Amino acid sequence: MRIHFCQVSDSFVKGINKLAHGKNGHGERRLYISASHDIQRRLVAKKWKLDFDVNYVKEIEHFLDDPTKFVKVRPTRKAQFIKNIRQIHHAHVIPLKQDGDDDVRRKYIGPHKEKNNMDLWDKWRETLIPTITTLEFHEDE
Repeated sequence: MRIHFCQVSDSFVKGINKLAHGKNGHGERRLYISASHDIQRRLVAKKWKLDFDVNYVKEIEHFLDDPTKFVKVRPTRKAQFIKNIRQIHHAHVIPLKQDGDDDVRRKYIGPHKEKNNMDLWDKWRETLIPTITTLEFHEDE
């Protein structure tokens, strides 16, 4: 059962995947989830399994092939994308509540502070396209 979904923002992805007309900056590790404390609580209750739809690469391929869409030119973008997806597909990351102090209404989730987990989280951020990728969170059935 799906418990939540959200579109990936330009501020969440790694710098190499920033859109040409998106936000400035290098990206941040924490993901804005929603304003709901309940949704945030449910999402950090257990590990996340990183699964990609079988058509994900096919659906974004045309976008990856257009270097004008991104701030940085990277000739190997699509190949690196596919490699990263293969490396992390079905892997598990441990999420952690990471709210800010300024806007307490916004609920964020980031990686648990263990090196392998943070590395996996960052690689996951390299497989996402802002405003194109939608994340879905499901409870085990």
